Amino acid sequence: MVPTVNIYNPTTTISNVESSTEVENNIYTSSLTTNINTSTPSTTSTTCNKSATSTTSTTSTTTNINISTDNKEYIIWDSLPKDLPFNVGFPDDKGYYLYIKDDKDTRVGASVVLYDGTGVKIWEVKGKQKDYKDYAFPVEYVYPLAIDTTLNINDEYYEYHDQHNFYDKKIVKDVYSSTIEMNCKNIINENEALISENKQYRFFIQETGNIVIKDNYRTTWSSNTANINIFEGSFKDVFSPLGEFILRDKYDYTLWKSINPILLFNNNDILSEYKFYLTLSNEAELFVEDQYHNIYWSNWNERIYNSHLRYVNSLKYEISSCNEHLRNKNIYEIFTETNLYNYYINPDDRPSLVKKYYFNNLLPGEVLLSDYNGFLNVTKSDLILNINDKPEIISSCSENKDIKELRLEVNGLKLYCNDGNMKYIAELKDNKDSKYNRLSVEYREGMEKPILAILT
Repeated sequence: MVPTVNIYNPTTTISNVESSTEVENNIYTSSLTTNINTSTPSTTSTTCNKSATSTTSTTSTTTNINISTDNKEYIIWDSLPKDLPFNVGFPDDKGYYLYIKDDKDTRVGASVVLYDGTGVKIWEVKGKQKDYKDYAFPVEYVYPLAIDTTLNINDEYYEYHDQHNFYDKKIVKDVYSSTIEMNCKNIINENEALISENKQYRFFIQETGNIVIKDNYRTTWSSNTANINIFEGSFKDVFSPLGEFILRDKYDYTLWKSINPILLFNNNDILSEYKFYLTLSNEAELFVEDQYHNIYWSNWNERIYNSHLRYVNSLKYEISSCNEHLRNKNIYEIFTETNLYNYYINPDDRPSLVKKYYFNNLLPGEVLLSDYNGFLNVTKSDLILNINDKPEIISSCSENKDIKELRLEVNGLKLYCNDGNMKYIAELKDNKDSKYNRLSVEYREGMEKPILAILT
């Protein structure tokens, strides 16, 4: 007896005149022109015997769809999490290598381990893992994906998961809806989200200093500014009325800023004629637009204007359109009366005032530098003088009380604490020249070492 198998199913045939290809999740991995023939359900009869197999097929209608792909290479997976903008491990003279192991113990199963050139294990995946806790989507596709990228993550254990695919809803708050005006007053602080109208996408700053756009949990775009050790949190986004937004750290150093190409023209005309807004669309596009909905910057690389600057050195970028002056945490001297040093280029021309922007105090985290081997450091609770690499605590606030500021006044150098107490570091007589006092680390010929001095 000859067996007969009747199969009833939709038929899809992929034919390629150049080469075969594999298509998965709408990501094409080779250069080709593909004809996809889709047909309505058909009945296929297959007859099998020892000598031959024959197949007959009846198809009702056929539609030809031409799909063209390019010859670019696309990364669809990467072992490096995107919240680390630097290489992991040390390549040495051997480079990195993968070790694939099929353990004899079936309870362990197969595993893949990535080692650096010195033999240090920096990444591992095991076949017997019930859930994938490594880097599911480390590649940022920027554009929305048709597939659902939601991961089944228990919120209680978020700290053990890749931050590229998670955010804590208890920490990140939806503060701004869809758009925010770019002016001198508006600020987006760490973990304050700008959310799209469809509630699917969020733009916010992570505690690492990385600006991200989240598609639900997955990071679709980031500024690549995470964990850069020369910058300190907390972080914030500030805005220029000229259509730029700037990422700053705790001390107002700039990590990243967008670029508005229109700034090549007269800025005064721009301020009087335009208002700019930062908008997050329902398609996960973050863009800068004016009141007429013209786009000047976008995170999509398909746009004409998508440039930005990322800083690798400590730099303060002042927003002149906000009449802004930023305080530097590294200062060489402080003065009792700071306004004495401002002057007019032309005494009869009031707008010609030149401000020197001197300060009369040091705040926690700031340092009084010198050209010699010595500096004064104000920490959270201590005042430390470091001369010739020998630190000495010269004063502190009481236990569990932080320093508010170190201030130079006409009657002395004073340390103010957050509990309201004040300590004299040096007490001076108030006279007519006291307003010209300045504090600095000085060294003169004949001295054994640099000293902290108040000069007039």
